[in-house]
Amino acid sequence: MKKKLSAVILAAASMFAATSASAALVTLGGAQWPPVPSSGLENVQFNVATGVTLIGGQTGGQERTSVMVALGAHPYKAGATMPNDGVSKFYAPLGSWPAEDRANWSFDFSFDAGGCATCSVMLEIDSNPGVGTSWHTFGQQPLTGIAKDSWNMQMDFLEALAGVPFDSNVAGQYSFRATMYNFGEVLLAQTEIDVITGQVPEPASLALAVPALLGVGIMRRRRGKMTAVIPSAA
Repeated sequence: MKKKLSAVILAAASMFAATSASAALVTLGGAQWPPVPSSGLENVQFNVATGVTLIGGQTGGQERTSVMVALGAHPYKAGATMPNDGVSKFYAPLGSWPAEDRANWSFDFSFDAGGCATCSVMLEIDSNPGVGTSWHTFGQQPLTGIAKDSWNMQMDFLEALAGVPFDSNVAGQYSFRATMYNFGEVLLAQTEIDVITGQVPEPASLALAVPALLGVGIMRRRRGKMTAVIPSAA
């Protein structure tokens, strides 16, 4: 009876890990960020959540692995950081980048499945969080290694994926949510950020009062889905 109970507990543990939200925005390093071949985005700030799950070892046993989801935002082609509350709220300017069909801000994501062969990730948006909760998904797909990128809401494929209209000249709030699941539905880690446009925050609420210097951020155009990048052994 004890052996049977232990097997049940082990199975449950392999399908669940508690999430842990960060107390402050952090900068990712190493293989997790920035996306290749982007440069100038090394200091992008993220709200991070982590989790732990069990995966099959090389001998058929079980081993623990850590997983991570992270979301951030930065001014498009104008630096790696912008005003924020130090936890999850970013304040972005209205308008578009001159001569380009891009809003003045972009959102950033990084997923690390830690080698979990049964994990998947989902990226969602709520474009009007003040009127109830209405999450729209950019898609859910399997992930074994690392997926990371920087997207701009004026990219054509984003509206097609999530069905959410966007106008860079209209003030609003955009909530983003990143989630990692095991076996398609078991929650491992989840994090959220809000990007508030056309609003000047109170100085006391800011963790970063002055945006980064112009010209150090580089944004690349993406017209495809998220792609998984398996980290090298080095």
